[in-house]
Formats: sequence, C-alpha cells, structure tokens
Amino acid sequence: MTPPPVAERADLNRVFTGDQGMAPGTRWVDPYSPLSITVLDRTETTLTVRVAYEPECATYSLSPGANAGANGGRLTLSVAAPAGCPWELTARPFWMTPRVQKGIGPATVVVEVEANGQPGGRSGAVTLGRNTRIIEQSGRAVAPVVAFGSPNAGPVRTGVSTSFSFLVRDENGVGDVRFVDVVIGETADQARGCAFRIDATVGTFTYLVGSGRDNAFCTLGGYVNPNNNTFRGEERELRPEVVLKPALGAAVTVFVEAEDRSGLRSAVWRSGLLRLQTECRVSVFPGLHFSAVAGDTTLPARAEGCALTATSEVSWIRATVAGPESIRWQVEAYSGAEMRSGYVNVSGNRVLLTQSGLDPVLRPVLRPQEWEVGNAGGEVQFQVGLAGGFLAGGRVTSTVPWLTGRAVDNKGGVYPFVEVTVAPNLKGEAREGDVLVAGSAFRVRQGGTVERPSFAASSVANLNGDVGWVSAGGFVVVSGSNLAGTSRAWSGADMVDGRLPEVLAGGSARCDGMPLYPAFVSPGQVNLYFDVAGEGTCELKLTRDGVESVGVRVGYGSGYGAVLGIPHAAGLQAAAVFGDGTLAGSYGRPVRGGELISVFAMGLGETEPMPEAGRVLKGPLALRRLPVVTVGGLAAVVEWGGLVGTGVYQVNLRVPEGLAEGNHEIRVGDGPAGWRVGLEVQSGRVPEQ
Repeated sequence: MTPPPVAERADLNRVFTGDQGMAPGTRWVDPYSPLSITVLDRTETTLTVRVAYEPECATYSLSPGANAGANGGRLTLSVAAPAGCPWELTARPFWMTPRVQKGIGPATVVVEVEANGQPGGRSGAVTLGRNTRIIEQSGRAVAPVVAFGSPNAGPVRTGVSTSFSFLVRDENGVGDVRFVDVVIGETADQARGCAFRIDATVGTFTYLVGSGRDNAFCTLGGYVNPNNNTFRGEERELRPEVVLKPALGAAVTVFVEAEDRSGLRSAVWRSGLLRLQTECRVSVFPGLHFSAVAGDTTLPARAEGCALTATSEVSWIRATVAGPESIRWQVEAYSGAEMRSGYVNVSGNRVLLTQSGLDPVLRPVLRPQEWEVGNAGGEVQFQVGLAGGFLAGGRVTSTVPWLTGRAVDNKGGVYPFVEVTVAPNLKGEAREGDVLVAGSAFRVRQGGTVERPSFAASSVANLNGDVGWVSAGGFVVVSGSNLAGTSRAWSGADMVDGRLPEVLAGGSARCDGMPLYPAFVSPGQVNLYFDVAGEGTCELKLTRDGVESVGVRVGYGSGYGAVLGIPHAAGLQAAAVFGDGTLAGSYGRPVRGGELISVFAMGLGETEPMPEAGRVLKGPLALRRLPVVTVGGLAAVVEWGGLVGTGVYQVNLRVPEGLAEGNHEIRVGDGPAGWRVGLEVQSGRVPEQ
C-alpha cells in the first residue's frame, strides 16, 4: 500500500518546530493512517528521520445492535489480532468500563455498563486504535403524569356543555402517552357517573365502558388537542367537552389516569372536587309594580331545578320566601316624584320591581323641622300634615340607631303625629340624625355628655412661659383637660362688628366676671386675650358648652413683657424687622450696632389712650412708659413703643454698639429670666447718614 502524501495529512512544521520539537526521539503519528515519522539524529546542518507506514494489526467487532438497556449490563467485544500484535482498548464516558484495557494477540473483552437512572437516553464510545464504535443506552422508564386542570373555581352548571382541561406529561424517552381515562362521580370505579377515554394514538374521544359503568349521566361533545395527539417529554393539554346531567347530584369528583405506550400507568389518580349546579328555571308573578304608598303582599313564585330563594339588591325592597311557591314583597313608601326601580335576586335570576313616584299633594309636611334634645334623651313629637289627609302607610324610619319612631294612630286612620324616642347620649360629643316619614326627613340634634373643664394655678402662664402672673393686655395660656370639644383658632369671621369673640367653639372664660377672649381652644389648651388693665388678682373660670370649671386665683399686672420668639435651630429668635419690612436677625440679615429695628413683644403694659375693651384695635396706641431693652446686656436706645395689634406691641430701637459678632439675648421690660430670645448681630456699625 502506497502511503498518502504527507502534505495531505498534517502540518509537519507545527510538529518539528523549535529546539524541543527537533530533538532526537520526537515521533509524529498520523491519526488517520498508519503513517509515522521519528527523529533519529540532528546536527547543525542535517536532520535524520525514519518514516514508517505500519498498518494496525488488531481490530474488534460487536454483534449488530449491541446497545445497552436502561438497567445497564455487559457488552462483549471480539478482538482479532495475530500473535505478538499489541493493542489497547478505551471506553468513554465514565459509565462504561472495560475489564481488560491492553493485550497482545486475539482476545475477548467485556465492557461493564452502569444503569441509567435518568429518563432520557445517553451515548458513549468504545475505541481500539483508530476503530471507534458509538454505544447507545436507553433512559429509565417513567410513568406519565396527569392532573385535573379546570374548571377549578365556581360550580359547573349541568345541562350545558362544559369544557374540561387535563394536563398530561410523559418524560419517558421511549414511550408516549397512549390514552387518558377520566371518571366523574363519587369514586373512580363506581357504575353511576360519567367515564370516557381520550385515545391519543388515534385522536378519539369515547365512553369508557366495562366494569358495569353507567354513562347515562353525561353526553360527550367535542375534543380539542392542539398538539397533534403527541405528549412526548413535554406537558400537553387536552380539552374535552362534556354535558353533565342534573341526576349526578350536587358534588362529584374528577379522577384522571394515563398510560403510555410502554404500558406504564400514572402512579396515582389525580382528583379534584367539582360542584354542580343544575339549570334553574324561575317564574314569578308578572309585572311587579307598586304605588308610592308602602306595600306588603305575598305573590306566587316557582323555581324548578333549584331551591326558591329571594335577596333584594336595594334597601327599600324586602323579599322573603313565604312558602314553597310564594314570595312576600315589602316595599317602603316613596316620596320622590319620579318612578324608581330595583332588582331582587330570585334563585340566581334578577327580577325587576318598579314603584311609582308620590304625588306632591300627598307628601307629608313635618312641624317643626328640627328638634334640640338634651343628652338625657327622651321622647319628642312631630305633627304630620298632609294636603290629602293621608300618610302613606304610616311607615317611620331613621338614619341612626339611637332614633326610633312610630306613627301615632288616629281614629280616622290618619296619622297626624310621629312620636320619636331619643336614646341617652353617653358620649362627650353632640350628635344628630334624621327621622324619615314617607321619604320626608326631619332632624334631631342631641347634645353630648360634657365633663367639667379642669386646670390648676400652676398651668396658667403667659405665652412666654411666666407662671403665676398674667400680663395685662397680653395673652395667657391655660393647660388642662376637657377644656373644649374641638380644636380651633379665631379668624376674621369671628370678629363681628369689630368685637372680639367671647365664645369660640363653645368655650369661654371670665376673671371675676370680666370676659376674656379665646384666641385658640382645644381639649388640652386654651389661649386667652387678657384684656384687663391695672394690677391685682382675680378668679379665673373656664366654661365649655355651658359647664363651668372650678375657679383658680391668678395675679396680673404690667411690666411682665417679653420679646416674641420664632423657633430656630439656634433657639428662639426675636421677631424683628428693618425699616423696609425685611426680617432682621437669624431669619434675615444680622443686625449691626447703631441700626434701627422694630422688635415685637407682648405684655408691655398700658397705652395712652387705652384700647376699648373687647374691640379689635383700629390703629397703633403709644405706651405710657417706654420699656427698657437690652441686647447682650447692653442698653438699647428705644425711640418708640406701642400697641399695634390685639395683644402685640412694637418697640423701635437702635442696636447698641460694641457687641461682638454672634447671637445675643434680647430682653424687654422685666421679662422672665427663663425666657431667652436671641438676636443675631454682625460686627461693625451702620455708617452715619
């Protein structure tokens, strides 16, 4: 045999390249033929090689179709080789192992094959020299898996076509699903029920007969299989249509089982509970219509194939089953002018009921329209007048549970009065509700149970926190409990005819009988404008919704002023502005020595003239005596001071010079030591004008 040209077999330049590749003993073997080249010697100018063409002396054979089953086993190979011929046999991958891997001369070799635990098949190879044989091994046989898919919610109506859904999966690499059996009944093998088979091999959908089964309880319809009757390895869906008959009962179970072509059946039955609802035919009295007058009547009704039930969908209709074949209809009186309608659900069927509007001549007139009732409750009466002299049915209802009413009968059959019972109000808040007479409403208002307001002398203080004394012409803060029923501050709407309100949201205050003016009320705190001149003490009392507190003695007088403070990260900062109205200090531009600013304060005392008691201030009023103001301990020059708003004073001053840059305390009058208000000062002074 003539060897093929070397150039057609391999790249010798890659094999014999570099010092290592040219070393004596280097050998190259053609993987496709018996050709080999070996380096014998090498000098600087010569390279001696031996070229050999040596055909393999050994071959092997397997019997035709020699593949391995899923359980594994042995493969027998016959090695044909002359005496003295060496050979080597390999098998891959790991699940095939030859008992003998090398030998000389003829031999028989056994290859051990492990079992395949996976459902899919696999392949390997046995090689002797250049002779390779592919070995196929089948996968583990797996029974098909089936499950009941739908319907899975709500009842199935009998007598109509129902589409079921079954999911089928067969992971076996050899066999596909052959058929699926479905049984609908109480047990999987009962005779009374519905049983059918879906044959996936030919696509048929037939009754499942045998074992005494009775399929008179269903009718088979169409059959949908979008997967061409194949189920191999993937999940498929079957959708047969079945008409179930009412004789099956109220509830049954669906059982499903599958078998593949290898004869394996699904391990367990998959079952799902199926609720059945028979077809219900309802007949009621035709033309259900009522007049505006309240109605109460019993009419024939019948339900076939289901129980007779009645449930109203609207509040003004009440429908109840009065007997096996009758329903009682109760309709409230209606005072509207237009006809109204509502539905009643009768055994799953909606039945329409209509009611005429009330002639305006017949609408009741209630006198009085409202009643005010104390928290103890009791009974009140309303007179009902009708132009037509007739109260529609005399029906009285209410919108709240604490009001109950009834029409007081009269000898002539007319209802001239409505008597209403009002339950006691044990809660602190007032309440209100409506009583309805033939659709017309009247209102009942009831006060709540009010606890006595409570506070102590130690909880009475100026806005600046000074406890024990109240600044005349300033604001006082009272803390306690049950001081008001709600939270509210006064507004412009409360200033009627230029007067300050004496009562705010049911809360008021007096000191020795002198009215104080609530600027803010809440259950736990009340802010009062103390519009009292001079000095002295008085007994302070708070009133909430007519309930008066115990009196507390407090002292008042002038000279207890303090600068109004605005919350800031650096602490309370003075409410101050420059002449152009821009903010001065931490919230605006820091002030400088000699600069004129306006500072707002409270409780600085009497003005000339004094403001009219209880009146909204119409214009600024100058102080009788200018206060002493210090900034950082240095006296400021006060140019003017006066009352500019209700309880609010304005002091115009020049910032003292010589203050270091930073935040300094500003004090006015004899303000409390604990009330610290800052003013931001920057270095330098204002240039003289």
